[in-house]
Amino acid sequence: MFDRIRALIRGQAPAAAPEHDLKHAAAGLLVEAALIDGRMDPAERREIEAALLRSFHLPAAAAAQLVDAALERARVAADFHGYSRDLNRELDPPARLRLIEALWRVVQVDGRVCDYEANLLRRVAGLLHVEDRDSGAARKRAASS
Repeated sequence: MFDRIRALIRGQAPAAAPEHDLKHAAAGLLVEAALIDGRMDPAERREIEAALLRSFHLPAAAAAQLVDAALERARVAADFHGYSRDLNRELDPPARLRLIEALWRVVQVDGRVCDYEANLLRRVAGLLHVEDRDSGAARKRAASS
C-alpha cells in the first residue's frame, strides 16, 4: 500500500493490484451483500464460496478462508469504495457485470430481497459502473438460476 502511495506522490502510475487484492475485494463485497440484512445464513455462505470458486478457480478451502477473512473485515467496517476501486481497476465491464450477478444470487438465495439488500446492490452497481438496466437483467438471470 505504501509503495502505491509513494508512486502516486512521485507522479508514477501505481502498480496494478495483485490478484490477491482482487479476490479479497470480491469476497468482501459478496460478504457485505450477505450481511446487509443483519445475518449470513448457510445458503448465502455456500453461494459466496461457489461464486469465488467459479470466478477464481480456487480450492474449496481457499474460498472458505477468503470468506472468513471478509467476515473479519466486515466486523471492523464496510469498505465498499475500496473494494470497488480495486475491482474497477482490475476487471473489465463484463467481469464487473458477472460480479453484480453473483451479488444478486447471494442476496436472493434465501428467497427474498429486503430493501437494504436492493439498496446495497444499486449502490455497488453504481460504484462498479454497471448500468441500472444491466444490473436489472443480472438480477433476473440470478433469480432464474
